[in-house]
Amino acid sequence: MDTAFGLTSTALPWWATGRFNMRTDTLGALAITGAMYTSIALASGFMPDWLSPARRVLAGSFAAGCAMLMTGLAPSVTLLFAAAGLSSAGLGLYWPALQASLTEAASPEPLSQRVSRFNLSWSLGMMAGPLLCGYLYPLSHHLPFVAAAVAAASAMSLAGIGLLRQRRHDTRAVETASEFAADVDEVIESSEAGGERVSHFLLAAWVVNFASFFLGANVRYFYPLLATAHHVPFAVQGQLLMTLGAFQALTFMVFTRLEGWQQRWRTFILAIALVAFGGLWTAQAPAAGLQAIAFAMTGIGFGVAYSLSLFHSLHSPKPRRNSGIHEAIIGASGICGAFTGGVVAESFGLGAPFYVSAALVAAGGAVGLKLVSQAKRT
Repeated sequence: MDTAFGLTSTALPWWATGRFNMRTDTLGALAITGAMYTSIALASGFMPDWLSPARRVLAGSFAAGCAMLMTGLAPSVTLLFAAAGLSSAGLGLYWPALQASLTEAASPEPLSQRVSRFNLSWSLGMMAGPLLCGYLYPLSHHLPFVAAAVAAASAMSLAGIGLLRQRRHDTRAVETASEFAADVDEVIESSEAGGERVSHFLLAAWVVNFASFFLGANVRYFYPLLATAHHVPFAVQGQLLMTLGAFQALTFMVFTRLEGWQQRWRTFILAIALVAFGGLWTAQAPAAGLQAIAFAMTGIGFGVAYSLSLFHSLHSPKPRRNSGIHEAIIGASGICGAFTGGVVAESFGLGAPFYVSAALVAAGGAVGLKLVSQAKRT
């Protein structure tokens, strides 16, 4: 699914400004449709049992795939906004359901390793999407959106297979659920025993991840425009955005082999420093080689921040609810980041959103580190 999202999000700024001559503040306003994602993600922890994660993944991938195809065919700005809203709704069903299944599936693998492997899988999609888009868009402006719809259909097919397997193995599911219950109970009991300490780490991770995705939204919406203004070819832009995804994936690979990183000061500091520095560097619109270094650092920072947020969300007494909040925070930061970036880009230039993002990361990092210090004293 993230291959589809990477294709669409990379092509959208080029398509919107080229096809509709859209201003940067209007482009940023497109992110308001992310309210659909945020609201559905928040509601995911309260959905009825019959609406299983597999069914939500199936419905979400279908809706998102249709919306991504509509985006490339939209004849007006109004329909472009409608397609973006439908895509947000579909992804809001898809991602929290997939994440909740990490704690509901029977597996002997520790939760931290399951989280890291899950993160690695979707970040590989974020590598492939921008890279493909950079080559497809010059051939036809519609091709990235068609390819995104095909990728979403593939995700829907896999979800359908998973749903059929779930129905065929209901008896075995009951048995494995009882085997897995001890592991889940141990996680919950340890979280409840930590009490206030766990909540401080969770809040710190959410704050840092919000700031990280604030910059991420500006990279998605405005880096393609900044690079185009500096005559960077579409294919090179795709390669650079792939670099960001590649180092994010590398971070997740490293975390599958590490233990104890979730509650260390330096883990939070690493995320904050790399994301802030990457934002400042990107604002300078450096040459492609230097931009690749900036995106490498940013990708590592994104990977660390996201891993912290998802791990602490799932390692809690209410993993389903908190995974929904985790995704809602990502959606809210996307709305705030892109909307704010659009306004400042229109007034102060295409580099301005990245300066604002770096400042927010620094401020959010200060708050996050304060919460970590409180957790350490608890």
